[in-house]
Amino acid sequence: MSKTKEIYFAPKRYEKTRNLSSLILADAIIYLGNDFIRSRYEELSNVDLYNVQIIAQCYFKTSEMNRNFEKGKNSFLWLGSSGLALKGLDLCLEYFSKHPELSLDICGPLEPEFAVAFQKELSLPNINHHGFIDISSSKFKEIAERCVFTIFPSFSEGQAGSVVTAMKLGLIPIVSPNSGIVLQNFGHYIQNHQIDEAVKEILQYDHKQLQEMSERTRDFAMNNHSLEKYQKDMKTHIHSILNKNER
Repeated sequence: MSKTKEIYFAPKRYEKTRNLSSLILADAIIYLGNDFIRSRYEELSNVDLYNVQIIAQCYFKTSEMNRNFEKGKNSFLWLGSSGLALKGLDLCLEYFSKHPELSLDICGPLEPEFAVAFQKELSLPNINHHGFIDISSSKFKEIAERCVFTIFPSFSEGQAGSVVTAMKLGLIPIVSPNSGIVLQNFGHYIQNHQIDEAVKEILQYDHKQLQEMSERTRDFAMNNHSLEKYQKDMKTHIHSILNKNER
């Protein structure tokens, strides 16, 4: 549902029933995400929780990226797939339509009813919809280079793979806690899905500070969202669970 437009969209990525039996019967839970996601499991189960981070899908070396932070510091990327309202694209369109000084590039297929509802916003000069983009393509690299931020005010994720992919390319994340993204000394959380406050906060930094933040974002993604880190953590967690349950 878009509250501003008072339009209801057919549910996407919707589960009719919640199967909680696996949470109740499990000896332990290995979950993706941040502390917010952990808290949701804690509400439903009292078993031991073990965290892993999703693997970033990235086809370019960070040394290949050529980003102008002074020129692009007002440029944002939304990268996602189906369930556009669930993933907060409607909130982004409503916000950026009121801020022509900022630009939004959208990479992802549009659902027909969503495209009709936001036809006006999608036609604005500061909002560019590219449709589905292969993230290994030169076109995606070009879009990612001209943006400084990735924005994703999702309402529900395990952990947003599209965001960690953008992070590995040095895009600074502006995301909801619900996105499952771990932020340290970079990026900003969108609290209560209020994009305005988060964007105002991040735009206070000058282009040199943003470049440093981008480098910290990239380094974090490379160190924490790699296949090697995932394998190591998963192996450690499984051994811990097995050893504990053998006692």
